Amino acid sequence: MLIIFLSYFVTKVIHHNINSHQLAVVRIEEQARKLERADCNKIDKPSGVDTDKDVKRKSQTSDFKTSDIRDKIIQMNKAWEHLKLSVRNKQAALEEALSETFNFHGQLDQLIRRTRQLKSRMPPPGARIMGGLPDSAREQLRRFMEVYDELVKIGSELDELRRNSAALLVNQSAAESCNQLTTNLERFCDHYAQLLKHAQDIRDRMELGLKQVEELHDHLSQMMQWLTQMERTILQQKPVSRIVARLFQLIRDHTELRKEITGHRDALINLDRLASQIQCQSQKQDVILVKNLLSSIHTRWEQLVSRSAERTRQLNTGLKEASNFLDNWTSLTDWLKENLASLEEDGDRVATRPEKVAYQLALHRELQRALSTRTVAYDGVRRYARQLRDRAPVCDHDELDDMVSELKHLWQAVCTKALARQRTLEQALLAAGLYKEALEALLDWLSKIEPQLAEQQTGNYGDVDIVEQLLESHNRFKAELEQRATSVKLIHQAASDLMNKASSTTDSGAGSSASNQADVFAMQAQLNHLSKIWDRVQNLTQRRSERLDHALKMAQQFQDTCRSLMDYFAGAERVIHRLAALPTFDDDGELEIEIAGTNNPPTNLTDAITAHRQTHSNLMNQADRVEAALQLGNKLLSQAHPAAVKRLRQWVNTIRTRWEELTSWSEQRGDRLQEALEEQNKRKLQREELMQWIHVKTSELKSIPTSIPISSLSSSSTNLQSAKSKLDSNDSKSIDSKDLFSITQERIAISTITSLARQPNVVVNSNSSINSKDLKQPEVLTDFTTVLNEITDSKIIEQLLNLHSHLEEEVKQKQPIYENIIKHAKRRTPVKSSHNINNNNRRSRLPIRPSGNLFNRSINTANQQHNPSISIFTSPNINQLYLNWRELWIAMLTRKSQLNERLAYLNEVEKMKDFHFESWRQRYVSWLSTNKARVIDLFHRKDRDRDGRLTRAEFIDGIIEMKFQTSRVEMETVADIFDANGDGYIDYRECLNALRANYANLDRTSSSNTNGGSSLSLNRFGPSDEETINDELKRQVGLCTCHNTYKIKKMATNKYRFGDSQKLCLVRILRSAVMVRVGGGWVTLDEFLVKNDPC
Repeated sequence: MLIIFLSYFVTKVIHHNINSHQLAVVRIEEQARKLERADCNKIDKPSGVDTDKDVKRKSQTSDFKTSDIRDKIIQMNKAWEHLKLSVRNKQAALEEALSETFNFHGQLDQLIRRTRQLKSRMPPPGARIMGGLPDSAREQLRRFMEVYDELVKIGSELDELRRNSAALLVNQSAAESCNQLTTNLERFCDHYAQLLKHAQDIRDRMELGLKQVEELHDHLSQMMQWLTQMERTILQQKPVSRIVARLFQLIRDHTELRKEITGHRDALINLDRLASQIQCQSQKQDVILVKNLLSSIHTRWEQLVSRSAERTRQLNTGLKEASNFLDNWTSLTDWLKENLASLEEDGDRVATRPEKVAYQLALHRELQRALSTRTVAYDGVRRYARQLRDRAPVCDHDELDDMVSELKHLWQAVCTKALARQRTLEQALLAAGLYKEALEALLDWLSKIEPQLAEQQTGNYGDVDIVEQLLESHNRFKAELEQRATSVKLIHQAASDLMNKASSTTDSGAGSSASNQADVFAMQAQLNHLSKIWDRVQNLTQRRSERLDHALKMAQQFQDTCRSLMDYFAGAERVIHRLAALPTFDDDGELEIEIAGTNNPPTNLTDAITAHRQTHSNLMNQADRVEAALQLGNKLLSQAHPAAVKRLRQWVNTIRTRWEELTSWSEQRGDRLQEALEEQNKRKLQREELMQWIHVKTSELKSIPTSIPISSLSSSSTNLQSAKSKLDSNDSKSIDSKDLFSITQERIAISTITSLARQPNVVVNSNSSINSKDLKQPEVLTDFTTVLNEITDSKIIEQLLNLHSHLEEEVKQKQPIYENIIKHAKRRTPVKSSHNINNNNRRSRLPIRPSGNLFNRSINTANQQHNPSISIFTSPNINQLYLNWRELWIAMLTRKSQLNERLAYLNEVEKMKDFHFESWRQRYVSWLSTNKARVIDLFHRKDRDRDGRLTRAEFIDGIIEMKFQTSRVEMETVADIFDANGDGYIDYRECLNALRANYANLDRTSSSNTNGGSSLSLNRFGPSDEETINDELKRQVGLCTCHNTYKIKKMATNKYRFGDSQKLCLVRILRSAVMVRVGGGWVTLDEFLVKNDPC
């Protein structure tokens, strides 16, 4: 395209050259006509010397020359026209080629620009392009597909451009231009192909990612549903039974459940794998959500596994207990059934021969010994069944009760059959004539039972269950003893028969009388011995029955006492825990009336102490009951059965421990309440002392005795008089800035002396020295602000600041005491009244104003102080302390602020002694140029009444608000210089005149009365606004990289046309920036060009 441009421009140059030679061609034709006319004139006017022949010859020569010149002119004209036609054709061809080239490059540039825009919208390499959630992933894919579709559309336009530009590439005359066009097009095609390939890769990745995300979230939802179902299943599982058959079914069901839980472990691992793949490519916010979902699933999974393991442990424990009980119960019942069957089978079979009867009796004794040894197992099985029943669910109670009842029935049946068998065998012995054997068997049994009864007289006490078991066993023994009473009667009857028979034999025969008489005596002695043993056994049995009855009563009494005490301890513990927290607030103030019957803890210390005393008194009233219960428990322990010792000791230890804990808690709370009461009294004393201290310090802040050297406030009378004369005179002499500053200081001194002279205790003598009437008494300055404004020595201010810093240290030391008092003061609950509601409604219609500065807070505090109805705390003393403390702080802050401001003012005054207006003027002019500011902006902003002038305060505030580095003291002096006519106002002309160089050396009066315009212009401070705008527009246009340069054309003052738009835009400088008017607002030139300039 550059060659076409060059060719076009060369053609234009040739065209201009031809046009420039047009005049030469015309002149040549005119010269040729002149020559022709001159030759004709020569021929028409022959000389007198020439002959006709010479004339004719000259005529022919002239005709020949004329025809030759005419032919050359015609030839020249033809060549000239041909040249112009060739140049026009060439220019038309070049313009057409240039137009086609422009169209081609314009379309190519547009495609390149659109491609760049699409590339900028594509995610960069390595970026996380996927969303971790299905919705966000679909949204990301939708946005990218818009870019991808636009990119495909660019590809179709590129193909069309290549087809349309084929003729252009063929018609290019220059091979270099054709190669350049081809190279540019091929480069863009390669770039587009790479970009399209990259976009296809991104599309494939996003589609694959969307598929993975949807798969992940489907698995997540399925896993969460399954977890919910499993959690519900575990919660709804039946309780652990203590029946083996039911336990086996529960274990089978739980095994299936555990298999299902274990089978989902692979699904959880697959979830982790999918999540890790997605997290590497997902956005950060979605990664956090996915991590949270996975974390919750893992937590629920771990809880589910933990619950399953706990259920397994419970089932194993239940199975072990149930199996142990079932084995013991089965073995015992089988043995009882076997012996019961044997007893029923042998019940009617009694031998008649004495030897066999004795043998059967011996076998039965073995059975009785085995039965007695099984008594421990029987009691153990029953006790274990009772424990299982306590731990078993309700559905197992009936079956366990049935098993215990069956065991008890079998045991009683075996015992009954054994006793019946024993009585039958003993009767058979007697019937068989084996009196001695029967008597010996009965005596053996009685001699064995008697020591057992004697041993059982001491261990009869225990808890209710043990005593009931002992009583039941003793009742069985009493039944057996009643059955033995029949055997005793039979033996007595058999013995009486034998003795009667022996007596009759003795009467009939004398030989055997002595032996018979001896047998009778022996039998009588045996019967007497039997009767004695029998009576002792009966007495022991009776005493044991009485003791067991008494033990049962004591056990029931001990059990009832322990249960009632435990119930009371539980209630007392709840009360103590409810009253455990100490009241937060002190008792000083209005006590809120509590509703009777509420369980709320007391809100003040007095009520808390009263409630504690009542609670502690009620607790101590139970001491007798506790002591009686412990004594009864110890008494039962001293005579308890070995099986009941552990249970009784547990009850005694529990009662003693609980009582000691409750009494300890109650005593500790009493101690803490007493300490809190002492601290409260201490805070009251601290509050009174703090109130007195605040009153003293506040009075000191309001009127501080001071020894300020008043003589330092004034100057000599000569200087005062000269200063007054200078201020009063309106001479026309020039005054420099130092004289003006001294005049200002002297004016301050004059006002100081005048104000001090008005005080009754201050006298100004002729030597301008200020003395007090009585120097021994301290002067009390009632108005500190007035006195502070009269101090001109910075050392005095520094001394006052040091004193104020000591006061601040004292306040900081008192701050913890104040905070401790306020922390324990109860705040009043705000009550919304109709008046407040109306005020709130009225405030809601007003704009909200921020209230954060110290001045507003001090005003609010002052209003609270003057309004006695406003109280924050329930205690009036605390309210007064709060207000006084705030008043002290505000007074201190105000004092410190005044001292710092006065010190800063005096420092500025000290610096102003070396003030030079010319240096200030140069700084200000340089600042205006640097910040592209204008003096007229100051008048536009501060001149509210539009009279063209500013007051001194408006002028000073305006320059300070412009962020120019200056001070108010300095600006006071500058305002005096700017105010040329001294009328208290500064107009625009005075401001411009004052900013002129060497203005301070000019005559102020003449300059203020001159009507001519000032030569000072804002151009002296830098380029004008129009020049600045033009420079900025040229710079922005130079940054354009488009083939068709963006055009900006000025149409009128501050009005420009941008690009191809026919709309004019207003352009101006606003706050040192070039701004363009758009709609109803202003935007910067950079933002406007970014939105409108394609590049």
